[in-house]
Amino acid sequence: MPDKPPLRVKFFTICASNYLANAITLGRSVSARHNGSKLTVFLLDDRPARVAGVEHIDVVPAKATMPLADWHHYQCFYDVLELATSIKPLCFEHVLADDNQLAVYLDPDIVVFKALDAVISAIRDGYEVVLTPHILTPLPADGKMPNDLSIMRAGIYNLGFAAFANTARSRAIIAWWRRHLRTQGLADIAAGLFTDQKWIDFLPAFSAATFIIREPGYNVAYWNLHERTLTRGEEGWRVDFIDGSRCDLVFFHFSGYTPSVGQLSKYETRYRDKPPGDTWQILKEYSELLNASGHGTLRGRKIAAPCFENGIAWDRPCRILYREILRADPDFGNPLEDDTFLSFAGDVAPGDHLPRYVRAILRLRPDLAEAYDDGRNKVAFLGWLDKHGPSQLGLERDLLRQLGIACGSS
Repeated sequence: MPDKPPLRVKFFTICASNYLANAITLGRSVSARHNGSKLTVFLLDDRPARVAGVEHIDVVPAKATMPLADWHHYQCFYDVLELATSIKPLCFEHVLADDNQLAVYLDPDIVVFKALDAVISAIRDGYEVVLTPHILTPLPADGKMPNDLSIMRAGIYNLGFAAFANTARSRAIIAWWRRHLRTQGLADIAAGLFTDQKWIDFLPAFSAATFIIREPGYNVAYWNLHERTLTRGEEGWRVDFIDGSRCDLVFFHFSGYTPSVGQLSKYETRYRDKPPGDTWQILKEYSELLNASGHGTLRGRKIAAPCFENGIAWDRPCRILYREILRADPDFGNPLEDDTFLSFAGDVAPGDHLPRYVRAILRLRPDLAEAYDDGRNKVAFLGWLDKHGPSQLGLERDLLRQLGIACGSS
């Protein structure tokens, strides 16, 4: 029986340039394990002028996946983490529109050690979506983080990895996901949301063609080391599972790891600087790979805020106001075009004595409302904004002046 032709598979990630060293490292590992495949990197900001080691990646501006007005919406509505995750369905649609049979997303802080054969096999067997659960066994009830409840709140499946086949049903699911993430991709656990991830809990119910990878070698990370022990031998990296079985490490997810900090992940309290097995060795090797990819230079890059047409930068109070606007007027339009948003921000809402922009500031800092009599102590409050607003709240002085909110303004 003749061999089946290889699937047309496209791997991709999403990041800003301060994570480009991670993406380059991921790209090298994907290329090495998947016959020279190039990783597409959807970049959220401008590409640095000189970056070494990019031969295994294709850099595509993230804004190329959507109309400019939509790009401005996502930039203005979300912070950088939420932006990177909320556009994931758009990136899947972009990849699948290019006649690929399978699109595989991987977070930039992943390294692939073996080919993702279980993913390819699942698609060949007729599955259309492939996911990995955070854990395969309950976490210890030891008072440490993460625990079963924190996993449930964040989502059963880790969206550092996801794969979609190019079928009508999977494209419909991606479109459903995209519609929700236009405004409901917030990192807001209290509201029952966690970026793009929590929504995916629906998928096994929505589609019987969803394949859940239960091989312990997939998506090893701080959240499942209670059940998986990494060992390094002559044959490479292996994973010892809690039931006594052993398998190859397929990919490790270095979520929350910062080489200079010296602990497993900023998101966990169970292991800190004493992870089990040979985990510390894999962290050390990853640190070396990042340094070889320019991490030391790239990690410190600042991500520029979106700007109005007059060049003034968008900030956090603007984001708060924009989210409020869309709750009342989903068709508000491009927030960065003309003066519509700026006029709204500078106006006083009915029943209030403060411009909407200032009210947004006080929502961020209720202590200021108390200290300055809800903004009625105007001279002192404006003086504080001028002196401390940029450093403590990231406010733009040019925006304060544009809105007439500055010391000496009428």
